[in-house]
Amino acid sequence: AAGVVDDAADWRWSSARSHIANQRASDDPLTDVAALSRHVPNWRAMLRHGLEAGELTAAGEDVAQTIKSRLNTGRPLATPEWIANHEARIGRIMSPQRPGPKPKAPANLA
Repeated sequence: AAGVVDDAADWRWSSARSHIANQRASDDPLTDVAALSRHVPNWRAMLRHGLEAGELTAAGEDVAQTIKSRLNTGRPLATPEWIANHEARIGRIMSPQRPGPKPKAPANLA
């Protein structure tokens, strides 16, 4: 569709390119980068994760990305020891398994 982009920085009329680069893009005569940077220090994180992430450092953005990936899979974000302990307690596998079909149990030949 016309005007559809995957990234805000790719949209022709967006100021995102200027904010991500922390300087006005040559084809962006209007954006006041300094003024808005006081309100959103990390534009890349804000565009990727939402307004609350605009204050994240690079390390914080990595944590946000990890949380987002876990939300997509439904798997807990915890240490392997915590996961193993809770798997044993509830009798359910929570850690990632090998992808693909699982081998079938051999038929009982009696």
